[in-house]
Amino acid sequence: MIRLLAEYSTIFVNFRHALHMFGMQNSSIYFYNGLMMVFSFTCARMIPLPIYIYCILSISDRPDYHSSLIGKLILWLATCVLDSLNVLWYIKMLKGAVKVWKSHKNNASPSPVSASRVKDIKQG
Repeated sequence: MIRLLAEYSTIFVNFRHALHMFGMQNSSIYFYNGLMMVFSFTCARMIPLPIYIYCILSISDRPDYHSSLIGKLILWLATCVLDSLNVLWYIKMLKGAVKVWKSHKNNASPSPVSASRVKDIKQG
């Protein structure tokens, strides 16, 4: 059940990808979606991680756990692979968030219009 929490962050990840594909990297919705993506990823994937590992370790003394080598292998392999990817993606998100935070530190808020459109407005 704890693993299903990860799906709460997927909508923001997918929406960010869609915004990127439409070339909206300079829009305010892209910025705020990025904030929500990092927040939801933290709440849905990083915070439950130690709880999930604790749950796995707490069942390791049960007799039915010891009877299934394949079950143990699948459980631990999936945990290691998925959580390694989640931690790697989270580090990348945090680096990106820090980079955006520093670049927008001087600006009051991100522009809802792309940078090239702002140049056109100023020139025209």
